[in-house]
Amino acid sequence: MQVASDLIPRVQAAEHALDQVRGGGGAVARAAAAKNLQAIPGIPKSFIDAVAGGNLAAAQEAEKYLFQTTFAGLKQSMQGDPARVSEFNSAEQVFPNLGTDPGATKNVLNFMTQQAQRDYAEQQALTTARKAGTFNPATWQGDYQKQLRAGAVPGVPAAQVPKSAATAASKEVTQSDIAAYAKKHGLSLDAATRHVQSSGFTIKHEGTDF
Repeated sequence: MQVASDLIPRVQAAEHALDQVRGGGGAVARAAAAKNLQAIPGIPKSFIDAVAGGNLAAAQEAEKYLFQTTFAGLKQSMQGDPARVSEFNSAEQVFPNLGTDPGATKNVLNFMTQQAQRDYAEQQALTTARKAGTFNPATWQGDYQKQLRAGAVPGVPAAQVPKSAATAASKEVTQSDIAAYAKKHGLSLDAATRHVQSSGFTIKHEGTDF
């Protein structure tokens, strides 16, 4: 859970830096131009910062924190699975950077923070179960999923409770349910399918079990 606990302060640092610059379209070009001006002796810092759209140092900090946050978030999502390198390469192209719309950046960083909070809460739930003597390695995943979907895991943001695939009393879900679950939690369809199946659900497709 080190990735999760490290990610939250990185997100906060990135948000603080972004508050000091004008992000969005043209921000990357402005920062690059300001950096070039910085190499010219005698150019006032106030002018350089104005070209950068606020504060050149903050812009450079934001770029670095956003990269670190992106890398940490992808590492967390991949869970060390080398087969998901292609997902890493694809996602790295669409994660927020200095030129991303500020509103979109805020939403993505908020989602990543909630994911980290969810993962930390899972670790805390595991620790609590072990101390209470209720931890069973053979059934833990199923036990935890029941708690999570019932909203009974302290510290998990409401948006991270997987309701779409959890409401079928018959333990059956559709491809549409899985697609919605994958989109909500930033998973590939294959990963979402594996997760649902490992939780004991049957997938219904055009009236056929598989």
